[in-house]
Amino acid sequence: MNQASAIKILAIDYDSGYLNMLREFFEMRQYHFLSRENFSDRNVVKKEKVQVLLMGSNVFKRSNRESAEEFLRENQNIKKILLLDLWNDWATLAIDKTGIDAFFDKPSLSLKSLDRTVRNFFNNKACDKYGNAIKILVVDDEADICEFIKVFFEERHLEVYMAHNGDDALRMIKEYNPHIVLLDIKMPNMNGMLVLEKSRKISSDVEVIMVTGVDDEMFKKKAVASGASEYILKPVVLNELERIVFEKVRNFG
Repeated sequence: MNQASAIKILAIDYDSGYLNMLREFFEMRQYHFLSRENFSDRNVVKKEKVQVLLMGSNVFKRSNRESAEEFLRENQNIKKILLLDLWNDWATLAIDKTGIDAFFDKPSLSLKSLDRTVRNFFNNKACDKYGNAIKILVVDDEADICEFIKVFFEERHLEVYMAHNGDDALRMIKEYNPHIVLLDIKMPNMNGMLVLEKSRKISSDVEVIMVTGVDDEMFKKKAVASGASEYILKPVVLNELERIVFEKVRNFG
């Protein structure tokens, strides 16, 4: 089972649009996400085995304060994160008296920081259904591009390796058995198309995503015919690359 998907989050907030944004963000990262607009469902935490509670401070403005505090006291064994619209006396009381584990300023909230905080509670990495960490191999003869992509996906809790030529790429596919390979085409000695063909003989399960500056329909068709699942042009739009990679990650969960 994917470790992130094993983490169940319950978000409570009156802003349905905000809840939808959180849902999209966390589900893309393989969490099990639940949401409510108030504290009326008193049994949801135990019934769904929720592990992390995200609470918008706006929900307390419309809820009975005693009911809200009782809800928190009843669920002291789960991690609680408060998302503050503004600082007030109740926020101070909640943090001091009800076991809040972390809090964020909602207007300036970084979702990446929120994700990092949740994962740090459990020291989690994204994993496949067998419990193995999701591994990515980045293959590009430009070391700075490799390093940039490596840091980007390590921050998203994936295990990332780098290769700067075709021979090293094939060796690392054999050695590390990556789930996903991000593969450039134009490289010295052995180009990416040949690496693609040889990689499929090593592992038919690996997802190969071509990431290249070659804007040529013939190359694209040949890559897809040879087993590439995607063909992405440089310069890379990181949000788009992230979306595509995590679509592949979900297939392994």
